[in-house]
Amino acid sequence: MAGLGMLDPASQVSQPFSPYRIAVITSDGVDDSRILCALGNSRVRVHYKVGPEQVSHWLADCQAEAIIIVVRSLTLGTTQMFADIRNTGSPFPPPILMLSEGPVNRLECITAGIDLIYPLDDFRLALTHLSHFIQRRDSLLDLSPSTELPGTLVFPGRARGYVNRGKAFAIAYADIDRMKPFSDTYGPIRAGELIRTLSSTFVEAIQASPGKADAFHIGGDDFLMLCDADDVVTLCRHVVLEFEIRADKLYDPVDARRGYVELTDQRGRLHKAALVTLSIGVSPHFPQDPWILDRAIAVACEMKGVAKGQPGSYIAIDNRHKRRNWFTNDYH
Repeated sequence: MAGLGMLDPASQVSQPFSPYRIAVITSDGVDDSRILCALGNSRVRVHYKVGPEQVSHWLADCQAEAIIIVVRSLTLGTTQMFADIRNTGSPFPPPILMLSEGPVNRLECITAGIDLIYPLDDFRLALTHLSHFIQRRDSLLDLSPSTELPGTLVFPGRARGYVNRGKAFAIAYADIDRMKPFSDTYGPIRAGELIRTLSSTFVEAIQASPGKADAFHIGGDDFLMLCDADDVVTLCRHVVLEFEIRADKLYDPVDARRGYVELTDQRGRLHKAALVTLSIGVSPHFPQDPWILDRAIAVACEMKGVAKGQPGSYIAIDNRHKRRNWFTNDYH
């Protein structure tokens, strides 16, 4: 193994690889120019290492999200290198695509830990396959184990998809009010059930919606939703009303009847905490506006803070530009 190329994460490379860090490893004498060109050759930094051990160390340092290896054939050296890559200590090693100039034994390749195997001449098809492979892997790794909803890894790409549609859409940021008193009173198992209740409420609301919508669990009791602007009020109202009904049933009957739980602090003082409610902040995006993800999330978070300042469940929508009446769906 003689040459390695690292795709610059800041490079402007044609899709589908621009979001990913791709390591390219080539054997001596193998022409990889077509592959590097397809990945954006002008932005690839080439590093030269000798021996499979150095290769694996370099890959561990650069944190590649995928590896493309171009070889003449499968040899003992390349097999050992694959084993070293798999043993870098990462619980989720990067997928490996092998492009071979000559025929290879596919069973041996799979046994060696290679995920995708293609002839060098089919490199364009192979790169497309690798892109989908990475996206599926990221989607699976990003799923919340408690709610099975995607999270922060998937969200930016989905949001970009809404932008590309050229239609007005909204980001809704939901958070459970007084989650900690509930958890302190009933413990983590029932608190997890409360979070799953909110998740299922989002999913059911989206399934019943005629428009496009997606839900995301970004951690703890925080959820994001992407949806068409025309549907955001209806969806959020549905989620709030259904969640309150279902959440009340998770309280002990005596607590549900009186409308609060009693907790004792570290000094022995008794406190009362009202039943959980839901705060939702909404950040709309219109086709004529520039798209800045961090700004859109910040606005949704700001609106969630406004909602939390109101009694009970509340939906706060950023309407500082006054482009529409959100509760009649009339555009201004």
